[in-house]
Amino acid sequence: MNDNIYKNQELKLINRNSLYLTGVKKIVNLESDEFIVDSVYGKLIIKGNDLEVTVIDIDKGDLKLKGTIDSIVYSNIKSKNKESIITKLFKWWVQMFNCLVG
Repeated sequence: MNDNIYKNQELKLINRNSLYLTGVKKIVNLESDEFIVDSVYGKLIIKGNDLEVTVIDIDKGDLKLKGTIDSIVYSNIKSKNKESIITKLFKWWVQMFNCLVG
């Protein structure tokens, strides 16, 4: 993998039904109404209808989607799988408390 490809990012939206992205590091979530990708500038959330991948080359960082694109948003969201240890301990404590009380 060439690290130089991850220094820039290009987004090209054509008629709200075709999106070309560069600088994609990995795909986080693929659904027909929401794609989440990890890019050089953070998490990128693409929402719409009937979204599907037409071209993917993670080694180059390229991704092309088609479908009706409603929004493209950068976000600092964290994956649900990456909860902090404090969050996990708090959830465990709440479960234990509920078992003792109820």
